[in-house]
Amino acid sequence: RPLSPRSRTRRTRLLPTFSFAEWARAAGWTAEPTPDGFRIERHGRSVSLTYVTSDLFEAMTVLPKAIDLVVAHAVLDVLPLRRAVDALLSRLTDDGLFYAPITFDGRTAFRPSHPDDDAVLGAYHETMRGGDRAGPNTGSDLLSTLWELGAPVVAAGGSDWVVHPPHDDEARIFLDRILGFVEESVGESAAVDRATLDGWLDARHDALAGDELAYVAHNLDVLAELD
Repeated sequence: RPLSPRSRTRRTRLLPTFSFAEWARAAGWTAEPTPDGFRIERHGRSVSLTYVTSDLFEAMTVLPKAIDLVVAHAVLDVLPLRRAVDALLSRLTDDGLFYAPITFDGRTAFRPSHPDDDAVLGAYHETMRGGDRAGPNTGSDLLSTLWELGAPVVAAGGSDWVVHPPHDDEARIFLDRILGFVEESVGESAAVDRATLDGWLDARHDALAGDELAYVAHNLDVLAELD
């Protein structure tokens, strides 16, 4: 998503990325690019990665039933949950694994507290229910959805985002982006009047500038195995 208007005036760089090739080399693999991805090798073993940009549901109709592990990282809450999980499980091999790290599960908090927290954050969570999106309780809903679709949960636990002062540059940029998400989502929904939203945002940006802002988002990491 784009930065908020406030963000555009103050931030000019994005969070640094740590590429897959860098990770592989740090772990002792050789990594060479291919026309559509990477090939890594170590101790006589090789893994080829192919990058595909596609609609999830279209991709699941053409991929073979030969996937050993699906990783759905911080994405299921913006998809129709049951349909997405069913599609991903359909490509797993017998006893294949489904891993959904950082799946949002219904709580966002900022500190110091603000009188309009309930109104603004309640509206923010409601925007997650729009269209076909799974909604703010995706993490909890995923536990039963996987069971119903024949992939019992092997392990699950909290994977919260907790950002607190003092902030380094990356934390400040991250928090600025989160505030931008809230501004964009709630502003477009018109569930909170603009004056209330602007007052809340101003207080949050002031706290960020003063190195006082704390942020918590409750997420779940969920691992399941196809039965």
